[in-house]
Amino acid sequence: DVTGVQTCALPILAFALAHEVAHLLLNTAGHPNKGIMRGTWRFSELQAMAAMNLTFLKDEVAHLRQAEQQRVKLAAEPAVEQQ
Repeated sequence: DVTGVQTCALPILAFALAHEVAHLLLNTAGHPNKGIMRGTWRFSELQAMAAMNLTFLKDEVAHLRQAEQQRVKLAAEPAVEQQ
């Protein structure tokens, strides 16, 4: 029980992992005031986690998709052999 919300460590770990991977993909250390990328999760975020309803902000989703497209494009390019 975490501040009145019955939780399991697995969902919290999953959201924490999504948060940290997004830092890598977005190439940012910043934290907005809400959502998965919030720096410190409050009671409301824990409730959303318990309901599997904590999300990225719309601009974060757009940046994640853009980063994914760039990585796919780079992966499709032929490797250049270095001498």
